[in-house]
This record gives sequence, C-alpha cells and structure tokens, in this order.
Amino acid sequence: MAGTVLVGAIVVGAVIAANTLWGTPAAPAPVAGTSSQKQVAPEAAAPAAPAAPSADHAMPPQSHAALPSATATPTSSPTPDTSGYSNADKAYCKWQGKVVFVGASDSFRAAICEINGHTTYLGLDKKTGLTTELPASRSSDSATAHKDNYAYNLNSSSFEITQNNKVIAEEKMLSWWTPSAPEMQLPGDLGISQPISYPSCNGSAVIILGTFFNPATNVAAIDQALKNNPGSMYLRTDLSCGNFRGPSMDNSNGNSIYAVVKAIPGSQSDVCEAMKRYDAAGEWLENGVDPSKNIRCS
Repeated sequence: MAGTVLVGAIVVGAVIAANTLWGTPAAPAPVAGTSSQKQVAPEAAAPAAPAAPSADHAMPPQSHAALPSATATPTSSPTPDTSGYSNADKAYCKWQGKVVFVGASDSFRAAICEINGHTTYLGLDKKTGLTTELPASRSSDSATAHKDNYAYNLNSSSFEITQNNKVIAEEKMLSWWTPSAPEMQLPGDLGISQPISYPSCNGSAVIILGTFFNPATNVAAIDQALKNNPGSMYLRTDLSCGNFRGPSMDNSNGNSIYAVVKAIPGSQSDVCEAMKRYDAAGEWLENGVDPSKNIRCS
C-alpha cells in the first residue's frame, strides 16, 4: 500500500507509503460535514482508532455464542456524566476534547478536535487499522497536520497526503460532518432497542462478551447478545477508547467492529475472576496504549 494506478480518486501506488505514516495503533480518530452528502464511514464513518479488542482476540470467527448470564458479575450504579462532552466528542475525540469536524474518504477517516486548547488531528486508516494523533492547524472548513516531511490535508471535498509537498495519496471526501449534523448525534448506533455506548476512557475495566463485524447480521446478533446479558452494552471499537483496534482488511474485511461488553468494577482480581467466569478477554478503557495489550491474569 508500488507502480502507480488510479482507482477513482485514489493514488493506489502511493497508499502504501502513506499507510506507514499512521504509526502504531495507539491514539484515536474522526469525521465531519453535512447530512446531505453521501455517507460512507462508521458503517458510514471517518479516521482514528484500532480494531478488534486485542491481539489475543484479533477477530477470529465472530464470537457471540453461549454467553453466560450477566447477573453473575458484580454491578454498580452508572456514574452520572458531568463531562460536558457530546456523544460525538466521546466517539471521535475519545473523551479528550471537543470535535470540530470529521471527514471520511474511502480509505481514511480524520477527526479534528480541540484538546486542552490545541487543535488535534486524530486519523484512522480504515484499510490497515492504524491510527495517528498529531498537532494540526485549521480554518472553519479545512485542516492540516504534519509528521516529519508529510502533510495530511482535509476539507469537505478531499483528503490528501503529501510528501515533500508532492501528493502521494488523494481521495474524494465521502462524509463531512460538523457537530450539528444528525449523524453526529449518536455515532455508530445500530437503531436497536438499546442505544450504543461510549464508555469513559478512565482506566476502568470491561470484559468482551462478543465481537461482531458482519453488516448483514450485526443488528440481530448484537440485540440478542444484549438480551442474554442484562447490564451489558455495545460499542464500536473505532468510536471508543484507544485500547481497542478498529477495522482493517485483515481483521474484519474492512467492516466496522462492534463489541458487546460488560463493565467490571473492583480490582484486577475482580476483573480476572469475571474473565475466567465468562471465558472472556478483558480490557482497560484508556487512550495512548497499544491495542494489542489486553488485561493479563496470572
């Protein structure tokens, strides 16, 4: 991702060089615009997070069978959300700041966020699952981020990567959303009885009860998994914390990855007990970490 071939607006020969720039999976991603434009990201979305829950469960067959009853694990009352963040802030800025706009092309998604007073670019390569987080500059409808001699440029019309001011990858922007766009109200939601969740990236723990990445069966399978496990919730990995890996061609055929998870309060020993009881992987919800590392129990 070598010769140069144009596929639509994509310079395929340059994509490999561009893909190597996203860095190792760590920080998150993003997108923005108006609802009248063609939608493609989050099962219509844009750039920034990792794929399957972790290396040990990087997306074998979708796991949503024979889940134990959720009543066996400890529960606690949800903490009221006083963060002031919108659902789009939580999804695209990973609970770190406020989203300005999000753009998605066929291969890339990028969110521009204001984090601690700094304009920040959170990008996702949807073909490889790699993510990047960089300082950025912006106007009202465009943004640029730099990494060494590379630049990432996005506006409502196109996404472009340059090296030494030479375009090496360019794609038409398929989605462009600002915070007021309807698509930003509940990003990634599947329209089932229980809305999608955006759990806080505060270091708390969850266990993974099932992962789902088949658009044809996601709705029914996730709905059933939630009913089988009262107190569980569902999320989309690229619209959640940086500990999760997002979609890639290798682990989900490029489809968005959903997970049904259950929060586990208490110490690591409590989490490990729940992991053993459910025969499930566990994750600490946090940013700035390697998504291949999940909770390890002795």
